[in-house]
Amino acid sequence: MASLMESRLLWISRVLAIVCATASLAGCNFWIAGHSSDLSLVVRGDGLANPGDGTTTFTMQIEGSDVVCKGTSKPLEKPGDNRNWASTELTCNDGRVGKGETVLGGMEWGTGTGTDTCGNEFLFYFHINQYVVERKLEEYRRQRQSNSGAGDLCLASGDAPPHRDPLI
Repeated sequence: MASLMESRLLWISRVLAIVCATASLAGCNFWIAGHSSDLSLVVRGDGLANPGDGTTTFTMQIEGSDVVCKGTSKPLEKPGDNRNWASTELTCNDGRVGKGETVLGGMEWGTGTGTDTCGNEFLFYFHINQYVVERKLEEYRRQRQSNSGAGDLCLASGDAPPHRDPLI
């Protein structure tokens, strides 16, 4: 009886080891909530982390616009700081690019900052639990409603409207 029990435990431990190894190779989904430093823009997104090499790929969108950005991150060493930092780069469908840094706050979450080529500064929160990020997004949306920030600096406010007259 003991050998049957031992063989079952051995089988269960092997199955668990395979499941864990497969999960770590497959990556880890995470969700992103963010806002501009003046709280006028809200950003949402998702991504996939590769724990094997510490990289991520992600997609974000500025809510209320058609601006979608795709990016990557890679490990970043900061001498004297033993936290897990990463440098991020992204390119958006409207031509802007951005750079930033993120840091893990724990095994499930982290924060980040970034700036795009127009001068918009963003703060980010990411987590492996989508519900937690949805709550953050609700908070950021409430803050946006009570704020009169500058808005998206990539949308130049003083530009003339496009010409519609074919004779001009």
